[in-house]
Amino acid sequence: MKKSLSNRNVLTAFIHVLVWLGSGLLFYFIGANLTYGEFKGKDDTLLGPLAIGLLFNVALFYTNSLWLFAKYFKRSQRYQYILYAFLLYLGFIGVESIIDYGLIRYYYPNKVIDAEVFWFNILLLEALGNSIILIASIAYAAIRDWIKSERSKRQLLEEKLKTELAFLRTQINPHFLFNCLNNLYSLALQEKIQETAEGISKLAMLMRYTLHESSGDRVQLKKELDYIEDYLTLQHLRIADEDDIYIKFDVQGEVTQQEVAPMLLIPFIENAFKHGLSLKSKTLINILLKITEGQLLFEVCNTINHTSKKLESASGLGLANVKRRLELLYPQQYQLDIQKTTNKYQVALKIDL
Repeated sequence: MKKSLSNRNVLTAFIHVLVWLGSGLLFYFIGANLTYGEFKGKDDTLLGPLAIGLLFNVALFYTNSLWLFAKYFKRSQRYQYILYAFLLYLGFIGVESIIDYGLIRYYYPNKVIDAEVFWFNILLLEALGNSIILIASIAYAAIRDWIKSERSKRQLLEEKLKTELAFLRTQINPHFLFNCLNNLYSLALQEKIQETAEGISKLAMLMRYTLHESSGDRVQLKKELDYIEDYLTLQHLRIADEDDIYIKFDVQGEVTQQEVAPMLLIPFIENAFKHGLSLKSKTLINILLKITEGQLLFEVCNTINHTSKKLESASGLGLANVKRRLELLYPQQYQLDIQKTTNKYQVALKIDL
C-alpha cells in the first residue's frame, strides 16, 4: 500500500513538472513576447523574465490550491475564500507588474514606457495571465478534493464490507461448529468410539480450515472441496447404520487453480442435512459441483423432512448469511435459484469465476 502510494506521488509530481514546463514554453512564446515585444531585439532570449514569471505562476497556483482553498473553501468559509483569493490575485498582479516594469527598465534603459504600454503590455497581460492561473488552480483544487473524497468513500465502503463479511463469517463458523458437535454427540450416545474419534479428527481438520484458510476473500476451490468432503465424512459417521439415507456428491469438470469465497458452499449442504435428514423416512441428498470455462455450477437437492419444526425457515441463518456474502463478493456475478415443493428442496448456484 505504501509503495503504491509512493509511486502515485512520484507520478503526480512528474505530471506537474511536465505541465509547468509546457506552461513555461507557452509563457515564453506568448506572454513574454507580448509584454516585452515592444522593446526586445531579435537576439534577446528573455530567459530571466521567463524564469521569474514561471516562479510567480507556480507560487500563485499552489498557494491557492494547497493552502487557501483547503483552509477556507473546504471549511465552508466561501466568502472569506473569495475575498482572500481576490486579494491574493491583486497582490500577485501588483508585484509582477512592478517586477516587469523594473525588468524593462533594466534591460532597455533607453526605452520610453508610456501609460498605454504600461497598462496593456504589463498590467492587463499580468491580470489575464494570473486569471488563467487562478482559475486553473481552483479547478485543480476542486477536482483533487473530489477525487480524495471519492477515494475516502470507497475506502470506507471497503472497510464496511470487510467488517460485514467478517461478522458474517463469525456467525457461520459457530453455526457450523454447533451442527458438528451435534453429530459427534449422536455418535457418542451410540457408543461408537472409533467413529467418534474419527469424527473428532475430521472436526479438527475442519476447524483448522475455518481458522487458517477462510479468513481471506478467496480460497482455492480444491481446498473448499476437501472441506466439503470432510464434512460429508462426518455426516456419514453419524448415519452409517441407516439404510434409507442416500447421499451423493459428484464433481464434474477439471478443478485446477480456481478460487472461490471460503465457506460459501457449505451452508447449502448444512441446510440439506438440517431440513432433509430423517431417520424415520427415506432421505435423498444429491450434491453436484460442475466446473465449466469461467463458471461454477453448484446444486443441492434434498427431500424434505416433514417432521422438522423449522420448515418455514428452511433457509436458516447460514443461508441468509451466504446470500449476503454473495451480494458483497460476487455483485452481478452470480445467480441463485431456490425452489421448494412439497417433498423437495433444491438450490442452484452459478458463479462467474
